Amino acid sequence: MTRRAPITLLVLCLAALTALAVPATAHPPDPEPAPASQGESPDIAVGMIIRGSDGLEVVRTRAPSVAAARQRLRALSGELGPVLAADAEVTLRTLQQEPERERQWALDTLEAERAWTITQGDGVVIGVLDSGADPGHPDLREALVPGVDLLDPSTQGLVDPNGHGTAVASVAGARLNGIGMAGLAPSASIMPLRVVNQEGLATSTDAAEGVIWAADHGADVVNISLGVAHSSAVLATAIDYAVDAGVTVVAAAGNYGTEGNPVTYPAALPNVIGVSATDASDAPATFSNSGDWVDLAAPGTDLVTATAGGGWSLASGTSLSAPLVSASAALLRAQTPGLDPATIRSTLLETATDVHTPGRDPQTGEGLVSPANALSASPAVPGLVPALLDRVGADPVSDPTR
Repeated sequence: MTRRAPITLLVLCLAALTALAVPATAHPPDPEPAPASQGESPDIAVGMIIRGSDGLEVVRTRAPSVAAARQRLRALSGELGPVLAADAEVTLRTLQQEPERERQWALDTLEAERAWTITQGDGVVIGVLDSGADPGHPDLREALVPGVDLLDPSTQGLVDPNGHGTAVASVAGARLNGIGMAGLAPSASIMPLRVVNQEGLATSTDAAEGVIWAADHGADVVNISLGVAHSSAVLATAIDYAVDAGVTVVAAAGNYGTEGNPVTYPAALPNVIGVSATDASDAPATFSNSGDWVDLAAPGTDLVTATAGGGWSLASGTSLSAPLVSASAALLRAQTPGLDPATIRSTLLETATDVHTPGRDPQTGEGLVSPANALSASPAVPGLVPALLDRVGADPVSDPTR
């Protein structure tokens, strides 16, 4: 049965800001937005509350730049009356309860709802290097974008005979649609990069090709919930290429902590964020690999996941911890699109919650990832988005990134 995607409403954010002191005038017809200059796109939407002769009026306008937005606000305030508040428009979403949400203790631990008040990952693409993804699953149907299948090029990764990739993808980006579960970045796009066969195996060469393909086709983050106890120069080179291209790469630490605890690659590579698992009490999961190469920890026991073919099930493993960190990286990238992998990495590590022995430790690295803390601490990129709050005169326009 086809289900509709969540309703998205653009509304005016009412901020208590300084009003422009302009005398009230008779209310003329709502002005048409001025056309953009040739080569410019009107990509800044601004809403205003104006006190007109007949009471409060809501006025909307669009402008191709911050300077143009300021200019139009001045003109409109002179025509219509004093501006009580003005903002760049923000997006509000219907607050739907996912039926499986009450079992998603990991989202509670990571304060997902607090992070979602800042961003849900809109506009960011997470590449999932795995066994593909089920395009018919109701929690992924609207999340998936075409990827690549290095085992069967005809599918674009939109198939999953193994099921592992569907589970991983859902932890990162399952939609808030009132149907099942929620991913940590529920508005991010998921790009399946199929390299894992039906038996759950992949070659390092296929993995390398998948990483390069993702970097060349718009992925912002690549999640690798795969591992081996031997480093591959080919895969390492592919990851170097992706990171240099601006892609953040995250990998699972492995589930052999009680079976020799080998160093796991690519998680142990220096430009990859290696992720171990914790349980519901924030203790290291007994199965999780550890070592000085582990960078962060994330929940990894009894997590709700989407099942290929439909439905949901509980699963455990660092394979599910890694996409929580990938989703956290995606949220940072959505908040500030210019953030590079090094800045995303340092922000996630510096804002992690210390849950094990004080300081960095082999079991949890710098600690439990905290997307909400990371978003609150994320540095702005100078010049990337001009701050509308940097007012000329008394222009009451707030920062569109907030």
